[in-house]
Amino acid sequence: MAFAGLRVVSLESRRAGKMEALILREGGVPFVAPSVREEVRDAKNTLALPENQEPLREAAERIANGGCDVVLFTSSVQLDHLLMVAASMGLEAEVRAALKKRLVVGSIGPVMNDALAAEGIAPDIVPRRPKMWALVKAAAEQAAAVMAVKAA
Repeated sequence: MAFAGLRVVSLESRRAGKMEALILREGGVPFVAPSVREEVRDAKNTLALPENQEPLREAAERIANGGCDVVLFTSSVQLDHLLMVAASMGLEAEVRAALKKRLVVGSIGPVMNDALAAEGIAPDIVPRRPKMWALVKAAAEQAAAVMAVKAA
């Protein structure tokens, strides 16, 4: 079973185009909001908020206000940045509530699961293999059933 038109938010940055293509291939309506910018500080790579935060702000609004059905996380920094931007917009409580109760939350694997758990959020979908394509495939196959349970 494919996404069948479900609205899917991804916070992927480096492989945003690939993520969008995977969601489209599975029948979803993607909204990809890059949430991370790599920069070098003191000879170390660090992950910062993107220079253009408008897509991330729009993702927070969609999540908070019912403008999406599924959110896919591939990195704990994506969650950190989403919550940070949501807080700056006065939407943190709404985003947290949506992730905990209403939306289908997909997690790429154990490290992301731990980050979600630290925020009190349980992933609904975790692929058998911690790969981006596997996350999208698992979400496409399971999202409708998870949504039905959450709506009940």
